Amino acid sequence: MTQPLAWIPSPEIIAQSNLKQVMDEVGIPDYPAFWRWSVDQKEDFWLKTINKLSIPFEKKFSTVLDISEGPENPKWFKDASLNIAAACFQHNDEAIATLYQKTGEGIVKINQKELEILVSRIANGLKNSGLKTGDFIAIDMPMNPESIAIYLAGIKAGNPVVTIADSFTPNEIAIRLKITKPKLLFTQDYLHRAGKSLPLFEKVLQADPPKAIVLKSCDLPVPMRKEDCYFNDFLSADQHFKSVAQDPDAYINILFSSGTTGEPKAIPWTHCTPIKAASDGFYHHNIRKQDVVCWPTNLGW
Repeated sequence: MTQPLAWIPSPEIIAQSNLKQVMDEVGIPDYPAFWRWSVDQKEDFWLKTINKLSIPFEKKFSTVLDISEGPENPKWFKDASLNIAAACFQHNDEAIATLYQKTGEGIVKINQKELEILVSRIANGLKNSGLKTGDFIAIDMPMNPESIAIYLAGIKAGNPVVTIADSFTPNEIAIRLKITKPKLLFTQDYLHRAGKSLPLFEKVLQADPPKAIVLKSCDLPVPMRKEDCYFNDFLSADQHFKSVAQDPDAYINILFSSGTTGEPKAIPWTHCTPIKAASDGFYHHNIRKQDVVCWPTNLGW
């Protein structure tokens, strides 16, 4: 028995949707035909989509998609250079970039300028630490404004980010560090959940990490090593950092499979991967300017 749909958009909502507006612009009457167009005319579809998403390129591509080496070896945005983190900072300075709330406290609003300054200070900290383009960094933190800024800073500076769930055991953390060999690891002293303070950094230390940058969240003692430092001490005073333009196929993020059926498998993201995610949000979730997107997890998932 077919279950009824939980919700059907009204004609007014459909008419104002991102999808319908693009369909009207390209003269396609219905969704099946639009899907067929996106499959048969990939270059036209993606050219339209990146323009709608305002994806900034440092150097323009010669062609959207090159499959001269076969469809299993596609070359997206051939001859282009970009840094996808730049796409996150295209609104006015006062536009709200993130909303954050600690348990029992009010909602904190962080605007684009505030986030961009923090991202640039972290990126300059990476440069001042001697990291070169292509060196990996790791994040094992809860989802908070600092972890978001660290993630964007790594991409902006050309340092791919290894994202590790804060729920992992020392052994699970160690496996991921062994595979990726990051130069630095960002973490937090304690996790605060359900009225308890759980020692995150102490757990991370059991995985024998590289130099750790530790975000201090409370006054509880922290077992710092000689090479480790606190997040505030790592930050550069320099609030400006020019994004490192890279090939679209350059890595920005290394995710991992859960490892429940064996060794965890590395899942690399490139500068192109967020474009696909953004297109899904634009077409299928109808995310529009000023909408708030909630992601109740952490970067490791």
